[in-house]
Amino acid sequence: MKRTWILVANRAEAKLFENVGIKPNPSLMEEFSHPKSREKVSELLTDKAGGSFERMGKGRNAMGKPVDPHAHEAEVFAKEIATKLEKARMEGSFDALLVIAEPSFLGTLTSRFSAPMNQLVSKTVDKNLPDMTPHTLRPHLEGLL
Repeated sequence: MKRTWILVANRAEAKLFENVGIKPNPSLMEEFSHPKSREKVSELLTDKAGGSFERMGKGRNAMGKPVDPHAHEAEVFAKEIATKLEKARMEGSFDALLVIAEPSFLGTLTSRFSAPMNQLVSKTVDKNLPDMTPHTLRPHLEGLL
């Protein structure tokens, strides 16, 4: 029977479900949390960008481009999820992957997938559904499996 894993995620939390067969009957397998994505920007910033002195004169220049701390944390979380899924893919744990993610996180997440992982992605859905349970997810899966 076909084993489809369903990842429901946003930049701060994710849930991984498994559905066996073609009828929607998901079961929760694992939950992920990334609390730093919820922190205030002031709590995420540790320091100003580094600086350097001019070769000639008394000037000082800032180094590095400013990075949005929340975007950085989303990248970190996406990499964590992708690494977990890649390990499972290499072990043959699932046959297909359905990704349901917050629109602003979906591209960040799927860009972290390897080419073989992207071949297993059966569908992506841009919805923010963080509080899904197997029961509440079931209607969203109609026509997607």
